[in-house]
Amino acid sequence: MVGAMMCKSLKDIKWHNVTHATTAFVTVITMPLTYSIAYGLIAGIGIWIVLELTFLFLSLFGISRPEVFFGD
Repeated sequence: MVGAMMCKSLKDIKWHNVTHATTAFVTVITMPLTYSIAYGLIAGIGIWIVLELTFLFLSLFGISRPEVFFGD
């Protein structure tokens, strides 16, 4: 029941933003695989930090953050 209620918030994720989508995916997948909400949150926060630092580093060389566009 709790898992179903948590899944309702997946529609609010900014799926066009690579950082948000990857963080959400890793968090959602890690929770059932480790049987721990805490480990899922730790994995999501860790991935977010790694991605933000990577994109910050790449922006120093003029490489822009990738964006995914759906539709027109």
